Amino acid sequence: MKVAVCYSGLYRHFKGWVNNHKKITDFADSVYYSTWEGAPTEPPFDHVKFPEPVVDYDPYSVPLVQERWPRIYNAYQGSPRGKWLTKQIIAHQLICDHIADKGYDVIVRLRYDIWLGNHDWKSMIEKVYNENIVISFGGWSGQFDTQPNVCEQLVEPSRKNGGLKMEGRILDFANIHPANKMKGTMDLHNNKQLCCATMGFTQVLGDPYPEQPINYGGGVMLTRYRTDQPNTHKPGTTL
Repeated sequence: MKVAVCYSGLYRHFKGWVNNHKKITDFADSVYYSTWEGAPTEPPFDHVKFPEPVVDYDPYSVPLVQERWPRIYNAYQGSPRGKWLTKQIIAHQLICDHIADKGYDVIVRLRYDIWLGNHDWKSMIEKVYNENIVISFGGWSGQFDTQPNVCEQLVEPSRKNGGLKMEGRILDFANIHPANKMKGTMDLHNNKQLCCATMGFTQVLGDPYPEQPINYGGGVMLTRYRTDQPNTHKPGTTL
């Protein structure tokens, strides 16, 4: 089993993130850092840089959203945030394509600004490899995301905790997936059919495959919600 950790998106440096992420990166054969051309970075990380895509359509208004997730369509149609939430999927596709010829079996997608809980990450990586499934982490409400130490939880979505709204979607704070499953993003984007956030990851990591993805609430959390960190970030600088 050959494993790559791939960072993408805007570089956001929070104190202690490198050591915290060793809970996963220690099990990787290689670690890749990427961001957009012109975006700030910080040594010693050697970033692969890609041209930032132009999203000239409303990802919340594509027919699939209206048909499959009408609640989201009605609530967010026309929201500008859909365009940058779509870019996170494109960014991950670009770094996966960049390393496609290196023979990786499993890819772990990480954001720069997440904090990892204490879990058996090695076993989860092995599960992805052995069962050809996708395991994803995040939350389904702002209230859930900002719980203190939510990263230490692994919550299965249910009716009681409001997580059933995630049925048919893939969480998007972090993902562990078979390397060969991340494809199709650029065709969807070029045809103005790529949805954003959890819906877009479902299009490329879930829909084309028979295996049922696994979602966990928690597992990770956004660093800015930790009590010992400020609630804002300055990309490319140490906070």
